[in-house]
Amino acid sequence: MTVLPKRLRDELAEQIERARALWEQDQSAGVAGVYIPGALARKFRRAAESFDWF
Repeated sequence: MTVLPKRLRDELAEQIERARALWEQDQSAGVAGVYIPGALARKFRRAAESFDWF
C-alpha cells in the first residue's frame, strides 16, 4: 500500500487492468511467469506464476 493523489487512482487502476490482461494472455499461452531469484523462488515456490508478483 501507498499514498497516492486521488487524481492518479483511475489511471493506476487502468494500468493494473492492462497488466492483468497481459498476464492472463501469458497464462493461456503457457508462459511460465516472472523471474524470481534464488532464495525467493525457493521460499515462494509458486509466486512466479501469480499476478501479484507479475
